[in-house]
Amino acid sequence: MIYKFYLLSTLLFFNIINTAYADNSAYGDLVSEHVYHLTKGDIHFATTSNKIFKQPNEYIFVIESNTSGIFKIKKDHRIEVSRYESKSINPSYYKFYRNKKDKLEIIETFFNKDSSVIMTTHTINNVTKNIEHEKMRHIQDRLSVQIDYQKKLNEGKYSQDYRIIDKGRLREYQFRHVGEEEIETIFGKTNTVVIHKLIKNNKRNTLTWYAIDYGFIPVKIEQYRKNSLKFTVTLEEVKK
Repeated sequence: MIYKFYLLSTLLFFNIINTAYADNSAYGDLVSEHVYHLTKGDIHFATTSNKIFKQPNEYIFVIESNTSGIFKIKKDHRIEVSRYESKSINPSYYKFYRNKKDKLEIIETFFNKDSSVIMTTHTINNVTKNIEHEKMRHIQDRLSVQIDYQKKLNEGKYSQDYRIIDKGRLREYQFRHVGEEEIETIFGKTNTVVIHKLIKNNKRNTLTWYAIDYGFIPVKIEQYRKNSLKFTVTLEEVKK
């Protein structure tokens, strides 16, 4: 019964999200747009666009990724969407969409204030399972945590711990200050703060270089599995 409530209460937003795949204006007014390239060695295998849109009482953060170059034949299209309040970074809705060859995966998480639980639906090729999470304070999703952490960096609060609903699983993220470094970016020589992100009981970890003089936007990311570098993400263009 509770899932029927969620479906009815968010039906309008679902329609907006589905329409926005073809028309980004459906999300609201575009606030910022950053384009990143994903590389492994000298091979550029994917491109990611990070966009933030503003609506009257909320923001919508959209990340869309596509395979690039010769990897386009492998078709891997991903979209992540986070909807959060404009006054405070509290997520109300998260969606992960992935279309890869013959597999369509959709994950949706509902952070409803009036419910005693946080709800996730996980659908693979039209087969859906429902997941309930205990309601807790100060919880984020995979995208809203990025916005909240950039806000903390602006306040000089570098080391932070978060509880995250990460595609239907409760995770603990740890952000730790490594140091400062001047690196070459699209802005030229850029002063950055280097942050190590760890996920409890997970082999994945990342190093991120945030541009101090440009609102602490990420300009370089290295994704590791244990100590092995898997790929690098580099800021290539700021469109807005």
